[in-house]
Amino acid sequence: MADAVKLTDAYAPKSPEATRELYERWAESYDTDFVEAHNYEYHHGVASAFLAAGGSTDLVLDVGCGTGLVGVALRSRGVREVHGFDISPAMLAKAAEKTLDEGEPVYGELAEVDLTLSPTQRDRYPGIVSAGTFTHGHLGPDSLDNVLAMAASGGLLAIGVNSQLFNDEGGFGQWLSDAAQAGRITDGRVETVRVYADGLGATQDNDVGAANASGTVMLFRKA
Repeated sequence: MADAVKLTDAYAPKSPEATRELYERWAESYDTDFVEAHNYEYHHGVASAFLAAGGSTDLVLDVGCGTGLVGVALRSRGVREVHGFDISPAMLAKAAEKTLDEGEPVYGELAEVDLTLSPTQRDRYPGIVSAGTFTHGHLGPDSLDNVLAMAASGGLLAIGVNSQLFNDEGGFGQWLSDAAQAGRITDGRVETVRVYADGLGATQDNDVGAANASGTVMLFRKA
């Protein structure tokens, strides 16, 4: 039996291939071993921030959708159609299992996408949301150019970034400033949301979780 994946493992990948391997091991138990055990609620905070800022309720792209937590949060708040992109086939398979109470799939479309590469779908989505993808060992600010390319003009984006990464070293704030100055985005601002509902439970990952207990949501519109 494979060893359980820990938060320290989640922050360790250095390449898309390592990320795929991590989530291949973690997909089956992610919702229980991580989400439930750690009182994880980041997806709710980012989804709420998106909609409170006037985000689309017609069609939203969930970037780095994982097992489908953001999709469920958006659909439960009235969004009519959600598409999901992720680098991990195993996580996409779990997202495909998510349904609404009446049995309708949460996601209208799901696709394996490496967000470090230039996207094939451009100028399509009136809303884009991401929670848990822009963090240690995952995606950096360079990938925001690819995400922005997929948004329709005027579309609202709510991109959750690990707050420690945003504040200390990540370059995300600089990207936001540069993109605004270049006229690529408008209405840029940030909000802070909780990642865990009541702090971490009694797990071996308490110290790691406490150091990464908030997310910075970058809110902006594509010009």
